Amino acid sequence: MRLNTMVTLGASAVFGLMAVFLARGWINSAVENEFRHAKAPNNQPLPLATNTTPVLIADFDMAFGDVLSRDAVRFVNYPEDAVPDGAYTDIETLFDGQGERVVLSSLSYNEPILENKITGPNGKASLSARIRPGYRAVAVRVDDVSGVAGFVVPGDIVDIIYTREPEEATNRRTAAQNSETAYISDVILQNITVLGVDQNQLEMTATPNVARTVTLEVTNEEGQALSLAMEYGTLSLSLRGVGETLSSAVRQLKLSDLGKHKPSAVKRKVKSRKVKKPLKTAPVNVAEITVFRGGPDTEETVERLSVTIEKPQSVKSTTALTDLSTELAGG
Repeated sequence: MRLNTMVTLGASAVFGLMAVFLARGWINSAVENEFRHAKAPNNQPLPLATNTTPVLIADFDMAFGDVLSRDAVRFVNYPEDAVPDGAYTDIETLFDGQGERVVLSSLSYNEPILENKITGPNGKASLSARIRPGYRAVAVRVDDVSGVAGFVVPGDIVDIIYTREPEEATNRRTAAQNSETAYISDVILQNITVLGVDQNQLEMTATPNVARTVTLEVTNEEGQALSLAMEYGTLSLSLRGVGETLSSAVRQLKLSDLGKHKPSAVKRKVKSRKVKKPLKTAPVNVAEITVFRGGPDTEETVERLSVTIEKPQSVKSTTALTDLSTELAGG
């Protein structure tokens, strides 16, 4: 290879590297300049984040029941106006020497450590530690249908549908006679947090599991309503989408509100058949009399006579019947 060719290739490589570094610097400068001149919604320049506060965050993923230690957390600077409520800004406040703390709600990597996600000193990873002040845990019976096929997991938000017979229907037979109002349905509770499914409290559960009970976080009054509803009707869960917490408008529904598609009682058609009635015959009163004839020196004979006996109408007919009996007995 000629010397001038080598010089040319070397110069090209040097100029290429210089171009890369210059372009990188220009791009970084342009991005920073764009950020500095960005406008807020009110057309005011966005202030630079100069005032920050150190916040304790999780250094790795932690699940329900894990013990929180100093090795599991680290500091990161947050803007002063963006520090989450309940966050810890001092490690000595979190680990005050009064006892270890346990994780109540799963923590992801780089997630801030909040008061409502861990227990107090010497706390236990139990369901009671997760209940908010003023609330109670109430379990309701579910199955594969009322439990949304097992897709409800701890941490989900649900509504409660209550289906029952109306108060005027004293029994199922009365309700069946008037199928238009045989059953009614109401949404009695909305935005209810699921604390557990059967014995599972883990919010990281992703596999559907058909459960028999679901534990809900409710107030005392809501718990009373659920208890009555389980005794006098059926409950069903309605799973809400992630982030949907606004109450929706609801109304009571009856079978008549289902329109032309409403279910109706199916009448079975029974094929009729002719049945021969027995011929009516006049009642006949027949008495059978056995007569023994004979004596010591003669052969004894037996005769059986059938006599039609009519209901006595007068004294004469009674006398005739007596004479007939005497005649038959004496020969």
